[in-house]
Amino acid sequence: MISALTTNVTHFFRENHHFETLRTTALPPLLARARAGGRVRIWSAGSSNGQEAYSIAMVLSELASDLTRLDIRILATDIDPVMIARGCDGIYEDAAVEAVPQVLRRKYFEPTAEGQRVIKPLRDCVSFRELNLHDPWPMKGQFDIIFCRNVVIYFDPEAQQRLWQRLENALNPGGWLFVGHSERVTLDGTSALKTAGITTYRLPDAGPKDGGSQWH
Repeated sequence: MISALTTNVTHFFRENHHFETLRTTALPPLLARARAGGRVRIWSAGSSNGQEAYSIAMVLSELASDLTRLDIRILATDIDPVMIARGCDGIYEDAAVEAVPQVLRRKYFEPTAEGQRVIKPLRDCVSFRELNLHDPWPMKGQFDIIFCRNVVIYFDPEAQQRLWQRLENALNPGGWLFVGHSERVTLDGTSALKTAGITTYRLPDAGPKDGGSQWH
C-alpha cells in the first residue's frame, strides 16, 4: 500500500547545482576533517531507490581516493520498503543510468542481466534504512549534510514547518541542508539557517567539531 501511495520520482544527479556545491564547497573541509581523524555523516532523506545517495557517493569517491579508509557514512532512508530494497541492490535500468556522466558510468557501474549495478565499493558507502519522516528518528548523532529534496512539498504547511525544524536540529554547526527546487525553508526568528545557494541552506559554523555521535 505504501508503494502504491508514495511518489518515487528520482534521477541520478538531479538538480546538479547541489552536487556542484557539494563537490566544490561543502565536502572539501569535511574530507580534511575526516583525514584528521574526525567523522562525517551525510543523510539522504526520502531517498527513493537510492539514486540520490549513490550520486553523493560518486562525488565523494571522486574527491577522495582514500574514501574507504575514512570515517564517512551515508545514510539513505525512505518510507517505502520496496525502494529501500532496490537501493540496497543498486541495480538500475540502462535508461536511468544515462543521466550519469559517461566517465562515472564506466567507473562505478557494471552490466548485469537486470541492468547496470553500482559497484560494491560504492554500495558499501551507503546504508539504507526504512524511515517515516513523521515518526521519531532513531539516529542518535548529528549530520554534516542533509539532502531532503522534493519530499516536504507533499506535506501540509504545519507538517512542513515541523520537519524543517527537525532537520535543522539534526545538523551539526556549519551543516548543509539541500531541498527541492519547489521547496523553501521558512527563515524566521525560529531558524538559524542561512541561505547558501539555490535551495541550499547552512547553519553558522561554531568552530571545530568531530562530527558528533555515530547514528545507528
